[in-house]
Amino acid sequence: MGVVFSKIAWAGQEVVPVPEDPVAVATASPSTVKVGETVSFDGSGSYDKDIKVTWQETESGWKYNFLEVEIDGVVKKWEWDFGDEGSGSGKTISHNYQNPGEYTITLSITADHEETASTTVTVKVIEPYISPDSREIEDGQDGGSFEVKDDEGVSEWQWGWEVLGGAGNNPNVNFNPDNGDPTTVTTKWYAHPDDPYGASNSSTYTIKCQVTINQKKIAAEPGELTVTVPWDEGGYVGPLNITGRPTFASRIVRKGLFRKTEWYIKDQGAMERTEPQVTIYVPTSSQFRNKTEVHENVHVEQYETGMLSDLWVVDDLWDRVKDLTAPTKEAINNAYNREWEWYRLEQLLKVWERKDAVEREAYSISNPISPQYLYMKRLD
Repeated sequence: MGVVFSKIAWAGQEVVPVPEDPVAVATASPSTVKVGETVSFDGSGSYDKDIKVTWQETESGWKYNFLEVEIDGVVKKWEWDFGDEGSGSGKTISHNYQNPGEYTITLSITADHEETASTTVTVKVIEPYISPDSREIEDGQDGGSFEVKDDEGVSEWQWGWEVLGGAGNNPNVNFNPDNGDPTTVTTKWYAHPDDPYGASNSSTYTIKCQVTINQKKIAAEPGELTVTVPWDEGGYVGPLNITGRPTFASRIVRKGLFRKTEWYIKDQGAMERTEPQVTIYVPTSSQFRNKTEVHENVHVEQYETGMLSDLWVVDDLWDRVKDLTAPTKEAINNAYNREWEWYRLEQLLKVWERKDAVEREAYSISNPISPQYLYMKRLD
């Protein structure tokens, strides 16, 4: 800066300068960082400036020719206040911040004549993180949207995923877009461990995003996406039944000299074997839907033409009740009900006795169908 001079020296000597304040210059690089990343501060641009005064003789007397020039000023001390209760000294220095926020950094310099100056720079400290940090969906459901929060200064996003080692069933996550924010995901359940008979029905992906700040790639705090297969039972075929009732009729019968009214079962009436009713719990969007449908349809075939086709047969029930008689309509109805209940229990017992063979046959067909993890049974 300019000087005031205290005395003049003769014979061409320079005046003695009295210095003014120096100039503090500070830079921070980068000015936006992630928590824990290092910021470099540079105060080497700070300077001091002197004015030299020379004289010359003219016809009208002594004149002074003032010439202002920058010369090497001597800055002898640089003190830094980092705005987070941290401090340091030096022409250049580095610092890292452990908490997000906007920090004002003060550089104070001292020159050779103890004159001082200060300046400030600002650093933005961010902690980009993926939101939501966790989500749970069912296999086949839309994975929803994820985005990076606290991402001021981010210029690029690159999404990715990760699973534990030893995973089966080809884990995968698709991002749309994979280089923008926010993004939507589609995914599926995968097997962990990679065991056809021991995989968990819950699998978790780590959702990751690498962001670019100040041309530097850093990782946002990850999120989690858990995919479950919550249907403990994939489906079932309900037990068959015989609906409707036979035709009850009355007639006059003679017994010696006496006649009496007798109720009997005339014909099968509305008796009918029901069709196998299939219930599938696994939704059509799940990768396990086809596997469970095939399995339950095997049971349908077993009732229609296979090892269960001899159960719930109208003719068999008819043979049990066709000779029933009773003195009243109420009595014949009660007699039929008793026989029907015994028949029903016998049929259910036969289904129970055959269940291992029934399931073994169904699993022998559905086990090989992909995915070969859940809804399976070891047959060896």
